Amino acid sequence: MYSIAFWNCRGAKKKEASHYLKEFVKDLGILFVGLVETKIGNFNKVGLGRIIGKDWDLYIVPSDGLSGAMLLLWRSDLASFSVFKESDQCVIEKLKVPNKGMWMVATVYGSKEVVKRRSLWGCIREAANLKLPLVVGGDFNCIISQDEKRRGRKFLFSQGLIEMVDFMNENDLHDVKVVGPMFTWCNNKSGSGRILERLDRFFLNTLDINLIQDAQVRDLARIASDHCHIVLKIFDSNFKSNGLIKFEDVWLSYRGSTYIIDKVWKRKFEGNEMEILNKKCKKALKDLHFWGKAKANEFTSEKDKLKEEIFHLQEEEANVGWLCGVKLLKLRTKVRDLNVALSRLNTWWKQRAKVRWYEEGDANTKFFHSFARARRSGNQITQVKNRSGKLTKDPNEIQEVFYRYFLDKWKQRNCLEDICPAPYNSLDDDDRRRLSAEVSYPEIAETIKSMGNNRAAGVDGISY
Repeated sequence: MYSIAFWNCRGAKKKEASHYLKEFVKDLGILFVGLVETKIGNFNKVGLGRIIGKDWDLYIVPSDGLSGAMLLLWRSDLASFSVFKESDQCVIEKLKVPNKGMWMVATVYGSKEVVKRRSLWGCIREAANLKLPLVVGGDFNCIISQDEKRRGRKFLFSQGLIEMVDFMNENDLHDVKVVGPMFTWCNNKSGSGRILERLDRFFLNTLDINLIQDAQVRDLARIASDHCHIVLKIFDSNFKSNGLIKFEDVWLSYRGSTYIIDKVWKRKFEGNEMEILNKKCKKALKDLHFWGKAKANEFTSEKDKLKEEIFHLQEEEANVGWLCGVKLLKLRTKVRDLNVALSRLNTWWKQRAKVRWYEEGDANTKFFHSFARARRSGNQITQVKNRSGKLTKDPNEIQEVFYRYFLDKWKQRNCLEDICPAPYNSLDDDDRRRLSAEVSYPEIAETIKSMGNNRAAGVDGISY
């Protein structure tokens, strides 16, 4: 497991801070940690080795007097590190992990002054233009909504807030959902004078979101500082498929799917009518699944190949001035095939994103891709409270919590039937007749057709 962490430690040489740093680096599998407001002018590798081990290396931005400074730490045995750009509010690093590629990581210690913070946005903008996975994190000293503040001065939609939101939108940076305490900073006062704010955060660009299947930030307890440290897990996901085979809408666009279903439907199965229908559906779904696995892998490669062929034909037409009848027919065929491939790719992601307001003709595959990632991330349960009120991430304990909850919820109870009205006294003759009547085939067909496409799949894997 690899994780990236940021922490405003309010002094890296404090004994409490060094002890806590050693603890959470070991427990959370930290690959890189950016410490801000370390208040140190120099630090050597020998001192670092005493705190968190010899496999770590460091890069330091010295403090200006008794404030500021940044200390960047990374596992030298797992990743290589180089500085891309440095300023008094930000250090942007290139973090290269073998077999995982290059990542841009920006460690931020934002100024409280709006004018000075503008140079921070300009610094990060250079890294955002490189089109590499970009992780931006640290203490921004700015909140972007009323929900990120509790007590203190009234929240105002200030110029600094507007500039920060515009910066996020212009540079494809997205805030990541938080697991743990909502607020990352506290002024440590008591009573009505106690103020809580979310000053520390992570931003990811779209490339990051697509690489990390379950992007989530953990805000942990505030210990040894008035800021809590924030952690993002990368290169690892607890998401596992449940192995259920589901019907893919894109199969309907292939003629081969009709042949497979027709072949299965002509086979003879034993049992009553309901058992035979279930067996046919199960067999057809299984055959379609193994036939369609190869088709799914062809979507992207087929799209890129067709684009290249169309480009060469159109380039030839532009250079020569015309195309012969055979090549013109070939060009039209390639364009038609590309439209079909794009439609299939769009259908594939549409089904995973479950966007109900999708309209035929949209080709915003990037949007559906991100929507599906976000939906998968939002559907995952990573931790629950057990019976003693403590948070647990152990899968066996989570399973036991849910089992006990529903066992208690649906346990047998004694009900007083005397106070319930007799049903036959509440219904007239027409209502009783309709309730007792057999369900007709037209009613079943009408109900299924009215459900809409691509609803939740049943136990047989077929979504109606």
